Parts: sequence; structure tokens; C-alpha cells
Amino acid sequence: MTSITKRRIFFWILVVFFLITAPLVILYTIGYRYNTARGIFIYSGSITAKAIPQRVNIKIDSDESSERKFNFLNYSYHIDGIRPGQHSVEISLAGYHPWKKKTSVHSGLSVEFWNVFLVKEEYTKQTFSTPYVDNFFISPKNKNIALVQDKKENNDFIVRILNIDKNISQSVFSSSEYSFSKNERENIEWSPQGDKIIIPTKKINTPSKNISTDEFETSHQINQADYFIVDIKSKESININNLSQKDDLQKVRWDPNSRNFVFYLSRNNLYRINLSDPNDNKIIAENISGYDLSSSYVYYFKKDNGIIYRAKLQNGESSEQITTQPIENIAESNDFRIIVYDKDRMIILADGKLYIHNNGQYRNYFYQLAENINSVQFSNDGKKLLFWDDYEIFTYYTRDWDTQPIRLENETKSITRFSQKISNVHWFSDYEHVIFSVGKAIKIVETDLRDRLNMEDILLLQYDNPKIVYDFFQNFLYFNNYEESGDIIQLSHINLLEQ
Repeated sequence: MTSITKRRIFFWILVVFFLITAPLVILYTIGYRYNTARGIFIYSGSITAKAIPQRVNIKIDSDESSERKFNFLNYSYHIDGIRPGQHSVEISLAGYHPWKKKTSVHSGLSVEFWNVFLVKEEYTKQTFSTPYVDNFFISPKNKNIALVQDKKENNDFIVRILNIDKNISQSVFSSSEYSFSKNERENIEWSPQGDKIIIPTKKINTPSKNISTDEFETSHQINQADYFIVDIKSKESININNLSQKDDLQKVRWDPNSRNFVFYLSRNNLYRINLSDPNDNKIIAENISGYDLSSSYVYYFKKDNGIIYRAKLQNGESSEQITTQPIENIAESNDFRIIVYDKDRMIILADGKLYIHNNGQYRNYFYQLAENINSVQFSNDGKKLLFWDDYEIFTYYTRDWDTQPIRLENETKSITRFSQKISNVHWFSDYEHVIFSVGKAIKIVETDLRDRLNMEDILLLQYDNPKIVYDFFQNFLYFNNYEESGDIIQLSHINLLEQ
């Protein structure tokens, strides 16, 4: 056989090999895989995952994928060529608790996990150099924290301002005649500029010999409130009760737009007062049960007809009816709250009964959603509502949620339930996780109910039900807890996005 013949044979062998392998390569490239059990080519699926931290290890069915691609546009991983069927996914990183789920992959489709959050095995805790801390409230500028110390030093009620960056605190208000309000719904409220605070207090009186101290606390001190405005720089304070010359004040709040103006309720009437000119004390609405403020409007619930209205913040004029269906038998509730996202999405909580007003994409929903509810939080875009009772956490969707996992408008999901009491419930910054506490444990749980629910302990503290506040802007988690000495409660925080 001549060399020319040999070369021709070799050439045609290569051509045949090319004709056989080229279609296989093309099929593999566009996502087809050969199923040996069925003897056919099957179009594969894929998995997309976006995690915090961004650079993680991903395993499909316990094998680390060699085909994963990192997308720098949205910082996600894409793993294609996955055979249709059931698969297990594990995302991990050294020093973090792993995230695991089982999922079904379908031909030509991608299963997406956009909100994977890995919890560190141990966080670095910073404790502030503060005296005994009973309660605390973070300023809107995230630079200062108001600290409450109630009757622990010289028998005085003290409010201090902590500078977070400098770790220095100073007293701005103290009193032996007042103590901090026992009403759980009352908080220190920072002004929008972060330079003043509203302090809800109760007058300290001596109970008579005929009633117990507990009875006196319930009947007098909780219901009778005095509100002080304190300038944190000058430390000057104003008693709003004296300034307004009104009694039975409730729900004192800052005007979100106008400096030195506050809203308050007195005998079921809503007022707006100018702190610089007490004569400018205008009534906004009469005979109401509660109100809430947005950037431009004040929303209020009329007792006589069970309807919600809104009016301009500045003058209360041009009132507009928002709801058309009355809610009856709730106007005299002991615990009445309105929580407003906008005129199409708002909540009424009356003695634990949760009513939803949701003017959605498809229809207007207005009904009682749940009962025995403690509180609610809207997401930043208003499409999700977080609400909870003593033992269970729920989410409600005001609009369709098209990102996987897909959820529908007006759909309610139960996220988790415990036999112990749940407290300190907060949205996490991605609004797909929830932070809460049970006993001594601070936990975080995802809202993705596909397969197993990933839930981890962030911290274990030294006593039950501490106060916990999550700062969305800095991703700091603040809490008060007994320190190593075991006899003083101080303020600490951790960074949940610590790298």
C-alpha cells in the first residue's frame, strides 16, 4: 500500500469521525444529553444561583460542577447541562453554614435561586461602652442611638445618646418624676433630621393604700402619657402636653417634611402643632381612632363610619376618601393601628385582628386577613407583607412575584412556627429572609418554601427575648445582652455582611 493510499484512508477516517462527532458536539453545546437508560437524547436544564457572599462553592448531587459560569453582571452562577429530574443543590463556603435544597430540573428550563444567604459560623461582636441599657432606638441617619436607662441610677429615668462611630454616650434627658412609657407600642421617635427625639413617658405617682401597685400601674401610669421633645445638642426639653394645652395625648409623631411640626391625638382628634409657635395648633381630623403618615399625606380612620381618609400633611385640607367598605366594631379597640404603604396598600390592626386593603393588579381586596397578630412590616417595594403572631410568621403578597419562587397576588404563606414565643421579627435587607428571636437564639429563615427550609442561628445570647433591631442600611444587627460580667446589660452589634 502506497503512502498516498494510506493518507487517503486516514483522511476519510477523519471525515467519518467528524461527521459522527460534530452533531454530538453541537447537541451537547446546545444542551442535549444522552440518556443511556432510554437510549435517546434529552434536552437538559440548568440551575442559576446568586449567593451572599458572592464567591461560593456549588455542588449538584454531591459533585462540584466543572461547568459553572459566574455572571459578573448580576453576580450569579449558572450551571447548565443538568439532566432533567430530581437533584440536590449545596452551596457552601468555609466558615459558613451550608445551604441545601432538592429541586426538580426540567428540559430547557432554569431553576433559579436568587436569594441564597450563608450564615457565618461565628460573627465578630462589638459591644459599646455604655451603662445599663433597658431599651434603644436607632436614628434615621444611622449615626446615633437613643439609649433608655429606666430607674437604675440614682433612681432617675435617663435617656442617653450614643455616637456609634466614636463609641461615646452622653445624657440628654433625666427625670425623677417620670419613667419610660410601659406601652409596648410607644417608642422614642427621631426627627427626620436626626437632631431631636420624642420621648414617651409616664408620670410617677404614689398608689393609694386601697389598691396594689400593679393595679395602679395598669389604671394610671400606662394610660396617662407625657411626651417630651429633646434637642440632642442643646439638651433642651419641651413637654408637648403643656405646650399644646391638651390632655390625653397619644401617638405623638414628627411631620416627615416640615421641621418643628408634630402630629398627635387628643380625645380622638388629630392635631398638628408648630413647636416654634404653639398658637399654630391646628386640628386635622375629628373623631378618629388612629392615623399614619406618608411622605405627603396623613391617613386616618373615622370612628363614625369606619372609613379611611387621607389629607395633605401641611394643612389637613383636601381630604380624600380611600376605602369604600366600612370596617365595623373596631373603632373602640384598645389597640388600634394603621400601617400604610400607599393609598392602594394599607393595614389595620385592631386588637390583633388584621385587615388588609389591597387595590391589586386584578381586583380590590378588602377583608380580615388574620387574627391574634402582633405586628406587620411592608417590604420596600410594597409587594410583600410580613406579619406574625406569638408562634408563627407569615408573608402575604400584594402583587404577583414573578421571580422564582413564583408567588401570586393575594397569596398568604406560613413561613415557620415554634412552640416557644417568637419576638423581634424583621425583614432582612433582601426581603426574602426574616430575622427573629426565640428564647436566647437570634435566627434567620428564608421565605423560599421549595423543599427544606433553610434556617440558622445567628447568635445565642445569655438571656431570653432581648431587644433586637436590624439596621437595613448598614446591615448591622443591634441587641442588648448581659456581658461577660453577667450583671449589666449593654448594647452590642454584629455585621451580617461581614466578609
